[in-house]
Amino acid sequence: MAGRLFLGERSPKLLVSIPEEAALFGNSSEQKSSCLGQLNSACVTDEHARIELYEAIIESWSCSQKIPVQCVNIMSLDQLLKIVQIFSYITGAFAAVCAFLVYRNNSRRERAKWVENLYSRFFERDELKKVRDTLDCPANDARVVALVDAERAKWTDYLNFFELVAYLQQSKQIEGADVKALFQYYLGCLKRHSTVLEYVRDQSKGFKYLRKLLQQLS
Repeated sequence: MAGRLFLGERSPKLLVSIPEEAALFGNSSEQKSSCLGQLNSACVTDEHARIELYEAIIESWSCSQKIPVQCVNIMSLDQLLKIVQIFSYITGAFAAVCAFLVYRNNSRRERAKWVENLYSRFFERDELKKVRDTLDCPANDARVVALVDAERAKWTDYLNFFELVAYLQQSKQIEGADVKALFQYYLGCLKRHSTVLEYVRDQSKGFKYLRKLLQQLS
């Protein structure tokens, strides 16, 4: 019994050698020496006491080994939560970028529709065409003066069209580049005639957006 330990009736088939016992206590040489020293102590002469001491040492060692395992599990859970949080941030950023791209594409489509509609109205309506031809002349031509003084519907419709263009530009529904590309020349015709400018600048007539647009033209 000096080299091997028989665990009595509680474990009749378990026969463990001292070196095998030491392997159960971990890799630390201090742990092995301490545990084996208690098992081989001369003070423990009773076989049942020796078995109980052995079981107590095994239970104590098992509990001590659980502490690092729990710590590792806690750290692993913390790392997992961080990974999930980072992933949620990335997903949110990706969704925001996608939403911005969709918004920008929709805005471009709406802007293109407005530009097409304005182009059709300005160049295809006969009433606007007649006023456009009248204004396309030298500054302060007599026909322009007569047009402004008469203040007929076709004249106010022409100004209202450019009031709409100016409003759409200021509200960012169309770009200033679109306005210049399509209407810069005809806006210049309005600005060319002092009679027209005096009429537009009269606040009682309205046309506040058109006034600003004409002021912006170089």
